[in-house]
Amino acid sequence: MANDQQPYVSYLLRIWSIKNGTEEVWRASLENPYNGKRHGFASLQELCVFLETEAEKFSENLRKRET
Repeated sequence: MANDQQPYVSYLLRIWSIKNGTEEVWRASLENPYNGKRHGFASLQELCVFLETEAEKFSENLRKRET
C-alpha cells in the first residue's frame, strides 16, 4: 500500500428480516469482496460487535505498520 493511500476495509452488507413467531428478527451477512469470505449474524447486535472488533484489529495493524 502506498503511503499516500487511505487504508480501508470493504464489505458487502446484506440485511433482512424474518418472522420468529410474532416477532420480527433481523439477520445480516458480510462478504469480503476480495476473498469471498462470508460472516453470518443472527442479530444486528452481533454484526455491530463483529465490526467493532474488526475495526480494533485494523487499527492495531495500522499502528504496527507505522512503527
